[in-house]
Amino acid sequence: MLAGAVAALIICAASPAHAADPPTAAYVFLISHVDLDPGVPSEIAPIVKKELERAVSTHPHVLTLSSAGLPKDAPDPSTKPAAFVRYLEKRGLTPYRVYVAVTEYHREIEEAPSGSGKRLGIRIALRTYGETMPKPSIAFTGEGAAALKIDVGRRVRERDRHIAEKEAIAVAIGDALKTSIQRLNAKCASGQSEGKRRKNKRRKKKS
Repeated sequence: MLAGAVAALIICAASPAHAADPPTAAYVFLISHVDLDPGVPSEIAPIVKKELERAVSTHPHVLTLSSAGLPKDAPDPSTKPAAFVRYLEKRGLTPYRVYVAVTEYHREIEEAPSGSGKRLGIRIALRTYGETMPKPSIAFTGEGAAALKIDVGRRVRERDRHIAEKEAIAVAIGDALKTSIQRLNAKCASGQSEGKRRKNKRRKKKS
């Protein structure tokens, strides 16, 4: 039975009517884990993972396992990855296991310009990695970063820090996901072009 995870399949659909238009594609990401570089606080890992899952589940070009219409009896990717891949390939789908590495995190507190409180600043940088399955090999990456400052009261509360971190992480994840999909679209288009080239070459040989 399928594990309760957000997932990702690549579907290179037929090219649109206009050759200049980008190829249509949909993706499903199996969200794996979050790596933290030295100095990055461990408490942001679940926030990063949750935000990636949210971004994936709401992105117009990304599918989850449920939205892809996979039945409940599909092989579990966590315990039977090879069977899961074969199952998807029969349906023209290729899965990617995705994880995030947070490479930079910085928090600072300064006096607000108004003089009536504090200003909290958060800076974060991260990178998404997409691996092939069942044998892991990096298929794509995506980079994202964000820096923001919010004015708070005379005392920085835990809630203030959480809000600032969540907003910064959301921006960085959005950038990384956008870059990832752009690179996957380019790979999809390149694969389609190569397929057409080989097909035309075979036709010329026959004629």
